Amino acid sequence: MPPSKPTINEVDFCGQIASAVNLLVSQDRTAFSPVHEARIEGYGTGEGRRKRKDLRFRDLNGKLVLCGETKLPGTLASPAEVAREENLDFIKTHFLPDLLRDLADIISGRRRDWSMPPDDLFIRSLESHLDWPVQLASAYILERTERSKPFDLRVQGWMRGQDWTFVRTPHEAWVKAVDNMAKTLAYVWANRLIFYKALRARFPDLPRLGLRASAKTPDEALAAFNGFFQKAVDRSGDYEPLLMPEARDWATALVFHAPSALDAWRGFLRDIESVDFHKIPSDLVGRIFLKLIGP
Repeated sequence: MPPSKPTINEVDFCGQIASAVNLLVSQDRTAFSPVHEARIEGYGTGEGRRKRKDLRFRDLNGKLVLCGETKLPGTLASPAEVAREENLDFIKTHFLPDLLRDLADIISGRRRDWSMPPDDLFIRSLESHLDWPVQLASAYILERTERSKPFDLRVQGWMRGQDWTFVRTPHEAWVKAVDNMAKTLAYVWANRLIFYKALRARFPDLPRLGLRASAKTPDEALAAFNGFFQKAVDRSGDYEPLLMPEARDWATALVFHAPSALDAWRGFLRDIESVDFHKIPSDLVGRIFLKLIGP
């Protein structure tokens, strides 16, 4: 019988990280000040449901310094990878000390050069918001190419159509090619969705961008988004080549096929909704799109 793989859940992971943080702080409180301790703090409520509070860092007076929700990877990288001893050791001995020092320097004011240009900040934020849709799409495409030879050949044909150089073996190289495909498709959608939001700042009568809960299938999501794009083209009288409301590339909807994909895109839409394009200068919007085109 083969040995079982190590596993870990989010509560266990938070517990280990909290213990590691508290050990580091106890060894050198000055280096990591104002962080005094890490706690796992129960549950809260909101929006009609219970919400995890997960890991929280507090200062000497108990004031909240940093909080966030912990999510273990669930697609190409897995919780089993996080549970591996060498990975947990790296997190505890390298990642955490660096994170705590950076946090301490920023909060204390010792570091004042941590900010970045607003267009770079937006791109970095966008990339993090796209991680979930990209991982889901990549895992879906990879799994389908393993199960279906016709689908596999179609994917390879799409890659050749992009003038990509790729190989089917070794497996690691194929995983990289599929991941690149998922990123490309996701970035095309991100460009279109963000451009629609920027247009809405100019034409406020355009409907607010969103994906209703009633949209359950890839085709329904595709139809909903293309409906928004068509309205934007009609209202502006322009931008059809960018918004592509009639796009029929078979690969376009692949980013919506994974079981949780529509939820992932709803999350992306919620994230970009916080950006007020009324307050962003047009030259900055231009630089954002120039940087988005490359990836």
